[in-house]
Formats: sequence, C-alpha cells, structure tokens
Amino acid sequence: MAIFATKVLGERLRPAEKGAIGLLIIAPFFLALAGVSGTYATLNLPIWGSFLLFSAVVLILLGGLFVFKKKVPARAGEFLAVNSGVMYGIASLSSQLLTITLAPLLTAGTLHGVDWLGLLPAAFLWLVANLVAGLWQQQGLQKTAASRAIPLSCPGNLIIPVVGGIIIFGQVWATGHFF
Repeated sequence: MAIFATKVLGERLRPAEKGAIGLLIIAPFFLALAGVSGTYATLNLPIWGSFLLFSAVVLILLGGLFVFKKKVPARAGEFLAVNSGVMYGIASLSSQLLTITLAPLLTAGTLHGVDWLGLLPAAFLWLVANLVAGLWQQQGLQKTAASRAIPLSCPGNLIIPVVGGIIIFGQVWATGHFF
C-alpha cells in the first residue's frame, strides 16, 4: 500500500505515516508471538450480553468521533478511516460469533448442533459491520491520501478483536511467549 501510494499516486509519506506503516508491518508478528488462544466459548446469553455491551461502548466512542469530525471538517477523511477500522474490528468480533455458532459444521462437518438462533443475528452483525466499514473506508479514501487512511484504519481493526476476544470470549495469551 505504501509503495503503491508513493509510486503510483505520487503521495508523500510524513515521518508519522512511515512509523504507522512500520508498526502495521510488524503487528502481525507480535500478535503471532502473543499466542492468543482460540475461541472455545459457547454462544450463550452472557456472551451475547458481553458482546453487545462491548460493541455499544465502542460505538459510543465512535459517535464521539463523528461529533468531533463535524468540528474539524478538514480531517473528515482521517475520521472516516479511523471509524472504518473500528467497524472492521467489530466485524472481526462478529466473525468469532459466527465461528461459535457454526462450530459443529466447522469441526465435525455436520449441521447437528449448529446454533441456528445465534447464527442469524451473528451473520447479520457481521454483514452490517463489514458493509458500514467498507463504505466508511471508501469515503475516507476519497477524502484523504491512501497513505494516511489505511494506517489510521488498521489500529481499530487489530486492537478491537484482541481486546474484545479477551473480554468477551475469554481468550488468553499463551504462557511462555514473548508477551
């Protein structure tokens, strides 16, 4: 993305953008070294409650960004980029809900035991969050440089699933790893 933005689009990278891109490059390695466990929870009312509460808090903070965006219209593209990353993070958490509902199909290849009542809301949340995130990302890319928009969207996309996975799904860091 950085090479394309500079070579094809002629964008210039400021030092902060270069640092953000560097962090994006090494972030997957740190996530892998952390050894975060898989999602082993069953989809029950406490999981749904935790998911909805966590998402509500994140969306309230996101609403604050929209209010702030109106006060600084010159930075609208950057705010949209951050918002898209947050929504992609919520979409990632929704995909964990989908994985839980489809666990029998994914592990044993059978539809017996699939949580059909959980599947529809989880699929709906996943679809809506991805659509909204994609829309905001495209709007952000239209209003600011790609070399700014993508690094601004990635922290939410990386941090929210990890924090949400720990809080909602009880995922843990493996012992004996770097973290």
